[in-house]
Amino acid sequence: EPYYNANIDIYMVSYVIPVYDGDSPVGVVGMDIDFAAFADIAASISVYESSGSALFSEDFSKIYYQKDGAFGSSASEEIQEVFNGGENATKLQFLHISGEKCVTYSTPLNNRMQLLTYASEAETKDHVDNIIVIGIAVFSIIFIAALMLSLKISNAMTKPLYDIMEATKQYAGGHWNAKIPCETEDEIGMLAKNIMIMADNTREYISQIRYM
Repeated sequence: EPYYNANIDIYMVSYVIPVYDGDSPVGVVGMDIDFAAFADIAASISVYESSGSALFSEDFSKIYYQKDGAFGSSASEEIQEVFNGGENATKLQFLHISGEKCVTYSTPLNNRMQLLTYASEAETKDHVDNIIVIGIAVFSIIFIAALMLSLKISNAMTKPLYDIMEATKQYAGGHWNAKIPCETEDEIGMLAKNIMIMADNTREYISQIRYM
């Protein structure tokens, strides 16, 4: 946890890393980091306009960094109660910060600190509402496009059959010159061509009979 180094007048975080030779410890390597580096990283975290961050001790009893004095001079009883000495870390919680109800989330760090991020409940709700509206709009567009495509496909399948039916009515009335406007190469197209061939043959047969 951060401590004050009077020799250089800054708060620091110290790390001690053991060094091994195989499985045998042979010493340690110490490293001191200016706590301001941690504070700068925490300050750069921003998701919403109302969002902020803070660095607490592991049990949330001390505040090491906070944005714009949001939590006051010390950890409040509400923070202590909500996070229960760190037992409820990594869970979404609701806190009153600067007089406003906020959604908070804490992440335990390897240096025995807790990184707490927060944002106004009202702003997060607005964001969720916007996502819902966008989702509904996208779903509606996809649904309409799918409906139009299905109608187009349906029309492409039924129109040739309708043309064949109309042509057969013409043939039944003796109009053997009726054509079926179907140029596809599938089974329906082949059927239409065969029907027109049959109609042409029938017309020629009738003509031959008339001149007999």
